[in-house]
Amino acid sequence: MDRFDLLQVHNMLAWEEHLETLFEMKERGAVRYVGITTSHGRRHSLLERIMRAWPIDFVQASYNILDREVEQRILPLAAERNIAFIANRPYQRGALIDQVKRYPLPKWAGSLDCTDWASFLLKFIVSHSAVTCAIPATSRVDHMTENMGALVGRLPDAGCRMPDAGCRMPDAGCRHAQSYDCPCRGIAMTEWASYSLHDLLLFSPGVYFRLYELNNAALWPLPVAMILIALALIALAVRKDARLGGVIGTLLALSWVIVAWWFFYQRYAQINMAATWFSIGFAMQALMLFVAGIAGSLDHDRTTRRFTTNLGALLLTYAVMVHPLVSILPDRPLGSMELFGLAPDPPPLPRWAFC
Repeated sequence: MDRFDLLQVHNMLAWEEHLETLFEMKERGAVRYVGITTSHGRRHSLLERIMRAWPIDFVQASYNILDREVEQRILPLAAERNIAFIANRPYQRGALIDQVKRYPLPKWAGSLDCTDWASFLLKFIVSHSAVTCAIPATSRVDHMTENMGALVGRLPDAGCRMPDAGCRMPDAGCRHAQSYDCPCRGIAMTEWASYSLHDLLLFSPGVYFRLYELNNAALWPLPVAMILIALALIALAVRKDARLGGVIGTLLALSWVIVAWWFFYQRYAQINMAATWFSIGFAMQALMLFVAGIAGSLDHDRTTRRFTTNLGALLLTYAVMVHPLVSILPDRPLGSMELFGLAPDPPPLPRWAFC
C-alpha cells in the first residue's frame, strides 16, 4: 500500500508526538488525511483545543441519540473549520438497541422510511449536517443489513432533532408532530388505551443510570475528592472541639451544592423538568446547613455522641462505603456508581448521622 487514506491518533494517547509523526507522513504523501479520536466526554475540551490549533482533517467522538454533548461545541467547530466528523458508538456498544428493542417502533417512524430501530437511531446521527459518517460496529450480516437502512429514504429535520423533540425515545411520538416543517406533521398518538403505566415513564432506568456515569466522568477527579471529604467528616466528628461544627456544616453544604448544580440542574433536568425544582431544594438545604454550622446549631458534643452510636456509624459507613457498591449491583456499569457528594441519595445519610 503506497498511501493510507486516513490515520488517526486513538483516544488522544501521546497525541502531540503522534500528530507530528502523522503530519510528517502526510507531507511525504504516505497519508491522505490525519485525524484524532476520543470516546470520553470529559476530554472534549482538549479535543476542541486540538481542532483549533492543528490542521486536523478528521475527528471521531461518541455521538448517539442519548450522548449528545458533541452538539454543543465539537460539531459546530467541525463545520466551521471544515473538519470531517465520525460518529462513534451510535448504539452505545449495543446497549441502546437492547434498551429500545422491547418497544415497538413508533408509527411515525414510517415518515422517515424506517422499518427497524437500527436505521431509526442511525438516521438521527447521520442527519446532522456536520456528521460525515457513523461507524456502528457489527459482526453479523443481518445487523449490517439493518444499518444500511439508514442510507436510503428521508431523514429527520432540525425540528425532530431538538433535545425536547420526538427523537426522545421510546416515547409517544414526535412533539413537533403539528409543526409545519416537521416530517412527522399530522401524526398523533391516539392509542392511549393500549399503553400501561410503565409505557408512560419519561425514560427507562438505563437512561437514569447513564446520568450518573456521565456525571462521574465529567467531574473526574472530583469523585476522589468527595470521598476524602467524607472521611474528613468522620475525623472531625470524633474530635472534641465545638468550633468544628461550622466546618462540618460547610462540608455537608458543599455536597448538597454539587448535587444540586451538577447532577440535578446540569444532567437530570435534561430528561425531567421537575429536576430544576429538585436542584433549588437541594441548594436551599445547602444554605441552611451552612448557616446552621456557622451559628453553632450543630452541637458538637451531641454530634460526637450521635456519631458514636451504632445508628450514626452505620448511616455514615453506608453512605460513603456501601451505597456506591450497592448502587451498581443490578448489572450497572462501574462508572455509574452513586458516590457521596455527587449523587442525590448518599448525602442525606451523613446529615442524619451528624444531627
